[in-house]
Amino acid sequence: MEDRGAITSLSVAENITNTTGVSLILVKAGNDISTDELAEKIEQTYPNQLTTSKSLSGFDRMNQGLQTITSGSWAVSIIALLFGGVMVVITMMKSVSERTREIGVLKAVGWNKKSILKLILGESLVLAVTATFIGLIVGVGVVEIISTTRMLMEIEPAFSANLLLKAVVVALLLGIIGGLYPAYRASQLAPTEALRYE
Repeated sequence: MEDRGAITSLSVAENITNTTGVSLILVKAGNDISTDELAEKIEQTYPNQLTTSKSLSGFDRMNQGLQTITSGSWAVSIIALLFGGVMVVITMMKSVSERTREIGVLKAVGWNKKSILKLILGESLVLAVTATFIGLIVGVGVVEIISTTRMLMEIEPAFSANLLLKAVVVALLLGIIGGLYPAYRASQLAPTEALRYE
């Protein structure tokens, strides 16, 4: 599988797995010989010692399956990011709309555009951090359940500190980017108009 392989000497592999000998050898036929001829020569050289298979369709299917899973994971991730960004914008726009009078009061007592911008962006970041924390707990839980129950057969899901760090960074960036427009809208509100808002 993608992350479950290693290149090592036979003796080291035997010590690690507590086995002896070789269970599988992959041979690639050159341009000057067919797979049938190569298989026949191998069987003649090692009679009754091994079984040859002239087809790698099983490996091809496995690789295609892994590629499909990888592509699907990327597609789901991109959709989730887009959905998350849209939800941040909608949530913060609603928050700004509901607090228009409050923003007007803050401006009336001396808050400038930069301060309002920082306030809304800060709230957007808090929202993103909270959602990230909940998402990480759920994600780690799902991975543990899948690993324990072997739901994906030979494909063992895993997570690392590096992956978790990337998820946090992406979530924070999403919070900042998603909160930019609502924060800008809030900072541009005129105090008199905001105070009259019902």
